[in-house]
Amino acid sequence: CCTASGIAQIGENAELQNLLQNKTTFKEIKTTVEGFYRQKLSVLAPSDSSLRKKISRERKFWNRYLYEAESHLLPDGRIADAGSKTLDAIDNGAIPNNNFIESVGGNWSLIGPTSATEGVGRINRIAFEPGSTSVIYAGSSGGGLFRSTNAGITWSNVNSFLPSLGISGIVVINSNTIYILTGDGDARSSGGFTFQSGYIRYSAGVLKSTDGGSSWQRTADFPGITGNYCGMNLVTDPNNSNILLAATTEGLYRTTNGGASWSLCDIGLSGPSDDPVMVYDVKFAPGSSSLAYCTIRNGNSTNDGRFLRSVDGGVSFGFNNSVVFNSTFSGIERIGIAVTSATPGNVYLFAGPGNPGAGTFKGLWLSTDHGANFDLQSSTPNILGSAGVNIDQNLYDLC
Repeated sequence: CCTASGIAQIGENAELQNLLQNKTTFKEIKTTVEGFYRQKLSVLAPSDSSLRKKISRERKFWNRYLYEAESHLLPDGRIADAGSKTLDAIDNGAIPNNNFIESVGGNWSLIGPTSATEGVGRINRIAFEPGSTSVIYAGSSGGGLFRSTNAGITWSNVNSFLPSLGISGIVVINSNTIYILTGDGDARSSGGFTFQSGYIRYSAGVLKSTDGGSSWQRTADFPGITGNYCGMNLVTDPNNSNILLAATTEGLYRTTNGGASWSLCDIGLSGPSDDPVMVYDVKFAPGSSSLAYCTIRNGNSTNDGRFLRSVDGGVSFGFNNSVVFNSTFSGIERIGIAVTSATPGNVYLFAGPGNPGAGTFKGLWLSTDHGANFDLQSSTPNILGSAGVNIDQNLYDLC
């Protein structure tokens, strides 16, 4: 369930957020929001069109959120997390956890859209079935998990009753065993439109299927997380499919028993109070059970945009094994990691803006010694910009 503090995070207006403190029911939240914007608009002069437009736009976002939230209320009037409630219903047998054809007599054909100049939604993750050249999985930001069995020519929903929690990580062990990390972490990390306007899909943890996606079971909860959070990425030990690392907006977690239990990884900060932090990406070195890499941003300007390395399979990550970017690159917002089995010692880092909203490409780095040392490959042109404009969505959809 969304708490009052969770609701207060929707929108950027600090004054409204303060008013929403301790407001827990839909009626209280709606009354407070409507009264706030009504008062703000009432004192504006008719000629103040720019500010009036800004307030009306912010109010519109809230109205969209309230419209959606009103259909997802608990008996006491609080707003429910619809994805988690649906998953609870599946677990309890209230909804059949399988696929079926609802109509055999329908005659449907696609009328569009077949193309869109600005896209039709984000695909957060793509994974391939080991040993297959044709089976591909794709996880969407809010529409669930999809599979192609013909190398991407056509796609189908893996399970019609999988709640739309957002898919932020996919691990395919074989044709039967699949793990997915839920929660749209890109939207959470950016704090942008999706997060501010209530459309964010929070996490229900890691789900596991042992029958090719026909049914799903929740693995154990991540320890220590009490509020809403999202996933960022999920990977498995190349030599042990029971060992997985889950990067989340609340830290990095590790399991050695296929999700029966999870533990919080030590990422080498100054103390336990510094954990958890936003972990953007995580990878195992190809073929290695001991070397693992992650990138973090913990909100401290001296530690933003850090690459960390583990030599014990992800149990701990130390700053002494990390890249420390010099002052020229301080404040990097987000770093993505790429590795390749073709050259196992190679590690690539792709870094976004050094200043929020600057819209600058900070660089692509390459290590040829498993992340011990990096050399800058390029920082121009500004491939995060748009037609010469310094604008980017580095935190939102850097893939």
